[in-house]
Amino acid sequence: MRPIWRRRSDGRVGHAYGGAARSGGGSTVRRRDRDGYERALVRETYSPRFSFSRDGRSFYYSQSAINERYDNYADIYRFDLETEETVKLFDEEGPGKSLRARDPDVSPDGREIVFVRNRLHQNSVAIGTFGKDKGALAIRTLIAGHGDIQHTSPRFAPDGKSIVVTTYNTGVPG
Repeated sequence: MRPIWRRRSDGRVGHAYGGAARSGGGSTVRRRDRDGYERALVRETYSPRFSFSRDGRSFYYSQSAINERYDNYADIYRFDLETEETVKLFDEEGPGKSLRARDPDVSPDGREIVFVRNRLHQNSVAIGTFGKDKGALAIRTLIAGHGDIQHTSPRFAPDGKSIVVTTYNTGVPG
């Protein structure tokens, strides 16, 4: 993961955020100030993709968890850079259940987040509107899962009016 520079909306000096490989196979999100002081904020995210909030005070990332030694469930979290609080995002209709989601990107207006969601061995592209409760999302599917088709890296356009996503069919011979 290469460093990403962001200047906060309040004009304070920006920080560099990036990752480094760890022995566990995951990535670490680090905070480095302009004087070179560095420390880890999130360890072993298993995803090199994360998205800053509009005001630059938090970022969203996916974190994987292994269940029963074989099942890999990913969830999306919000990390507040000022309080260093981590909040797990959840579907308003199924609180307490895993989102099974990765590759988050926050809309330019900060009201929505797009991501890839994994269900029943297929993945889909979904969008969540932030609710009133901390971490709550009203989720709707943009592209449904189908066969061997895989989606990755959905991103909002700078104006927030469209979303791009990489899609490929793993079942098609090369």
